[in-house]
Amino acid sequence: MTIESTITKLNEMRLSAIADTYYEQMKDPQYQELSFEDRFNLLIDSEYIRRKNNKLDRLIRSANLRMPDACVEDIQYHEDRKLDRTTILRLASCNYIGEKQNVILKGASGNGKSYLACALGISACRNGYTAKYIRLPDLLDELALARLNGTYQKHMKAYRKVNLLILDEWLLVSLTEHEARDVLEIVEARYPGIKTPRPFSVLSLNLAVGMNRLEKPRSQMPSLTVPFTVLIPF
Repeated sequence: MTIESTITKLNEMRLSAIADTYYEQMKDPQYQELSFEDRFNLLIDSEYIRRKNNKLDRLIRSANLRMPDACVEDIQYHEDRKLDRTTILRLASCNYIGEKQNVILKGASGNGKSYLACALGISACRNGYTAKYIRLPDLLDELALARLNGTYQKHMKAYRKVNLLILDEWLLVSLTEHEARDVLEIVEARYPGIKTPRPFSVLSLNLAVGMNRLEKPRSQMPSLTVPFTVLIPF
């Protein structure tokens, strides 16, 4: 069997990384000094890394992050921001997702809440979780349109299934009754009534904005149960 035919078969089996590494091994005489086990392990490692990287790329693309290059390693811990490095690193481990906890990013406009939210989204993707970023105003518009074209339940199912939902610009303006219902329907869908409740999200809100924006229609809303919230001051 020729080298070319072996590489062709590997590519047909979608083992392109193994094919590339095998080709490099056959070209470089130094690889001949390695044992079969060592060379075989290098082949497997190359394919494993390629698939892990491809999966990460897919997760990040699907997350639709506003800042896809954000990462916790680049966060600046200036004194006036009052960010606790230990807390950020703990959140980067994504244990809060498995523990069904929530994160609220609270601070003045322009303090970097969106960047931090996207960085946590990247961390979730790195740990193999699905994530979804969306601004709350865009979400409300999306659900309003979904009601009109009959895809409302499909959209709700998608937001219920994602491991980490990131809602940016939380309650910047007062909600209508229908908008408030949509928000709490998503919250309720991610907690009671399902066998494996998921963490609601990373919420980003300005200090000037209060949760009282939901007070007006509260009597007509389903109850909201939040198991745990982590506050990060800015």
